[in-house]
Amino acid sequence: MTARDGVSKSRRDLPILATGRSRLISREVLAPVSRSGPLPGSSEPVPSQTHPELSQARVGGITRARWIRDICLEFGIPMLVMDMAGTVINDSAVAHFASTLPENRCIGTWSCQDMLTVDSAPDQGARNVNGKLTVPDGPGLGVEPDPAVLGSAFLVVN
Repeated sequence: MTARDGVSKSRRDLPILATGRSRLISREVLAPVSRSGPLPGSSEPVPSQTHPELSQARVGGITRARWIRDICLEFGIPMLVMDMAGTVINDSAVAHFASTLPENRCIGTWSCQDMLTVDSAPDQGARNVNGKLTVPDGPGLGVEPDPAVLGSAFLVVN
């Protein structure tokens, strides 16, 4: 599927593509965004800092996030990659996803693991090193939670 095919598919499947700084960027707005003109239905010009904050969880997962990434790349729109607030596991997914963007299209990543009181995978996964979220080595996301830190399961389904 090409990015342009993704635009057609996303129009059917995605009501909201990404959140912007203080607005939602819908599929109707994303494609025709011009840095020099107003957004459709608005007389305000698009601020130069307007960009999608691509939250994988908020858009429905990695597949939809990939569509949005491809559309943004097709139209030359830089993005900030993030996930819902979470642990080093979430941040590792963000780091891997951000690594698929050209440097000039990735404004940055957002990580909140430093705000947590418990580290579910000490010394593993994506970490902030000198202001950059590192991409972990290893299989999968490159992080494995420490069962001792997680404690016993509160629900087991057989």
